[in-house]
Amino acid sequence: MKPEKPLSRELTQPEEGQIIDGETQFEKPRGLHSIQVMPGFARAEVHGLAEPLMESRIDVLKALSDICINFVKLTATGIAFVFPSGNADEVEAALKSGGFSFDIQLGRSIVMGHSANIRDEEGLAASVISEAIASGASIDQFGDNHDRILIAADEAGAALIAERLRLKYGGDQ
Repeated sequence: MKPEKPLSRELTQPEEGQIIDGETQFEKPRGLHSIQVMPGFARAEVHGLAEPLMESRIDVLKALSDICINFVKLTATGIAFVFPSGNADEVEAALKSGGFSFDIQLGRSIVMGHSANIRDEEGLAASVISEAIASGASIDQFGDNHDRILIAADEAGAALIAERLRLKYGGDQ
């Protein structure tokens, strides 16, 4: 005998759907739901590149083609990126061999705030950035993708940013 309402609440198991305020929770809640700090990074900024600037940037990327770099940002006179600090010697050697002017900062971390559809939540990314700035930390770079916001800072600054974001949004570690 088939039940008349096969999906009714009386016939479901507790683990099949968490009831929140009379609704079943299928998605992560709006806002940030997880804030993580990932240490162990360094940041390089290559500056004073020759014109045409775009070709010079490509030369930098070619020099680094065998090294894992992330979080690439174009600057007014060059390019900046983040990489695992264990690759600092490799990055330095590649940039020196290319004759580029650069600075490397060790002791960097990335704060990652996870949020389902962060780009679709009006003002959420701006609010996160505002909180990060208000933390007083010196921020190297911001970035985002469809479900997270990334903030690169020194290790002490990353801890301040994460603490401020957790106070504002909650979220696990």
